[in-house]
Amino acid sequence: MDVKETNVSSPASSEINSNPKIEEPSVDNQKDDIAIVDEGVALSGQESNVDVLTSISTTVRSPLSSILASLESVCERLDRLSESVQRLESSQGVILRRVSRKSGYNQFLID
Repeated sequence: MDVKETNVSSPASSEINSNPKIEEPSVDNQKDDIAIVDEGVALSGQESNVDVLTSISTTVRSPLSSILASLESVCERLDRLSESVQRLESSQGVILRRVSRKSGYNQFLID
């Protein structure tokens, strides 16, 4: 088996740019390019930031309010379910005590 040597050249240190310059677009050019879509209506960059933010917050607030109302309803149901489970657990001990007294089996007594 023949082994060939290969020389790999590395770039000279002057070719490596450790701090590349990143060009940022100017703010003036960005104003006309920005378009925010809100419920199918495109808003141009000429709209004020307050109008855009108000529109966005209104769009987001409606679904969030509905989700919050649903979560509150679920929490109320969970509270009622928890109370029912506690009542069931406490009545279960009473029922088992009555059964054990009538049947004479004390091993089923649960407190």
